[in-house]
Amino acid sequence: LALLILFFPLSAATSRLAPGLEADSVSGSIWSGRLRNAHYAGVPLGDIDVGLDPGRLLKGEASLRFQRLGPRLQGRAGGTRQLRQLEELSGELPLQILPAPAPAVTIRFDDVHIALSPRGACRSAGGQVSTSLTGIPFLGESPPLSGAPGCDGDRLFAPLRLPGNRAGLDLWLSADGGWTGKLRLRPENRLALVGLAAAGFAIEGGDATLTAEGRLQQGDIQVAPSVETISDPA
Repeated sequence: LALLILFFPLSAATSRLAPGLEADSVSGSIWSGRLRNAHYAGVPLGDIDVGLDPGRLLKGEASLRFQRLGPRLQGRAGGTRQLRQLEELSGELPLQILPAPAPAVTIRFDDVHIALSPRGACRSAGGQVSTSLTGIPFLGESPPLSGAPGCDGDRLFAPLRLPGNRAGLDLWLSADGGWTGKLRLRPENRLALVGLAAAGFAIEGGDATLTAEGRLQQGDIQVAPSVETISDPA
């Protein structure tokens, strides 16, 4: 019996231990296994190493810890078929919010928890999400934007802000892996507005805004940016 428990195949237990966690192939035991091309509630995770969480098991709860390398992502998946849960989610996610050739914006998760319906609709969320803005003309160095995630309808929503509301980035993530990011900047320098307009931002009053949309894919993040119409500064 002890050997059966020790070597129980992960493939026979994944759907019960972590509803919503699926993969193209599953190998190893429930204590040390690997999922290739894994996805959770429709969101791709890539190749991840997984295993039962002994601490939660001692409390009478069963869940799977997972870890991915490059970009880093780790957390715990569990819950029931009626309410799926991601907990202790930490890592990084690169999104091409700015027009090329600007670098991708790295979104950082710190101890994020999300509860989802069987269809992947957001039911509750918390933790901390942050990012740093780099590669934006005339912006210079700025402190990190940060905020707590929540639900906006069925989508996961993260409103990231700078102190003083000088900049903001609103992020939405849907169950199908689609994402939307809306970046708003309020530079102090009028010349900066002209430069941001030339870089693809829309100008309204003293604000410069940019909207991008994409879809998370296995492997590299592939996006199809949709930029708002550019207006000349008044």
